[in-house]
Amino acid sequence: MKVAESLDVSVLGQPAASKELSMPDPDVEDGRAGDHDSALLDGDESPRPDSDLSPSSHPNIVRVVRAETAAKEIGARWRKRLDATWPGKVWSRLSALGFVDSSLQFSAAFILFFVPFLLLISAAIGRDLPRALVTRSGFSPTAAHDVTSLFAHGRSPITAFTVIGLLLTVAGADSMAKILQNWYGRVFVQTIVGWKRGARRAHWLVGAAGYLLLQFFIGRRVEPSVGEIPTAIVEFLLAIGFWWWSAHCLLASQVGWRRLFATGLATAICYTGVGVYVRVWASWAIVSNESSYGPIGAIMAILATLVALGIAIHIGAVIGCDYKELWRRESR
Repeated sequence: MKVAESLDVSVLGQPAASKELSMPDPDVEDGRAGDHDSALLDGDESPRPDSDLSPSSHPNIVRVVRAETAAKEIGARWRKRLDATWPGKVWSRLSALGFVDSSLQFSAAFILFFVPFLLLISAAIGRDLPRALVTRSGFSPTAAHDVTSLFAHGRSPITAFTVIGLLLTVAGADSMAKILQNWYGRVFVQTIVGWKRGARRAHWLVGAAGYLLLQFFIGRRVEPSVGEIPTAIVEFLLAIGFWWWSAHCLLASQVGWRRLFATGLATAICYTGVGVYVRVWASWAIVSNESSYGPIGAIMAILATLVALGIAIHIGAVIGCDYKELWRRESR
């Protein structure tokens, strides 16, 4: 027995324990074979090496990545050049103010609050201020008729309004004036506190009603006698004065008249641009939408026009506030 054990060790040249470790496991081999067979059944003869999945082995992926990188670099380069220009700086300032959302808020407040306020004043003084506003805004006769029909009201006396209705109407108009006051305060970095804040808004509402009365007077008395071109010049000068005074009034005289003149001029120019938009596009849109969708279609076109007016007020305020600094940087 000793001789056999020694022969078994000497013949194999290694210990018996190591011989047992070197023997393959039947269960593992069966599992590998099963995986290999399933791979063959699926149509894959052999697994792909990891090097085949690298991006460098796919030219199309490389081209897409390079094109995307080049597009980003070109876009960043052009954006940097645009931001350095005068319009780019104005756009950056407007974006920081959130002018689109604010203009949407302004359009809704105008329809919900300011128009009822004008109807209230119209019933008190016996003048149709909404009609004057629509007529002097540049709408075509058909579009003006469609718009004014939305705000038609009876010639009832002021006593027909309830006390609650009067309070709500005035409070709503004050809300719209508050929106403009907040705009100017953010642009000129001014904080208005105390009783002056509400008093100046009430003052502005009275002035806005007076501005519309002047529009009514110009349309009825001045334009028939002097013609369209002189009337347009008078209205432009009146717009400069109104928006110049509006900024000074809503800022509670915390900014000087000289500095605010550029704001009045820029806003009047943008306001005139809105008038061109009304003549060219908004009138057609109101008539078309009203015939297709009824009164709601006309209201949609009116809201779009009021959004354009809100954007014009924003642009005028930003340019008027920062034009010196923007021009100085542009000249450099």
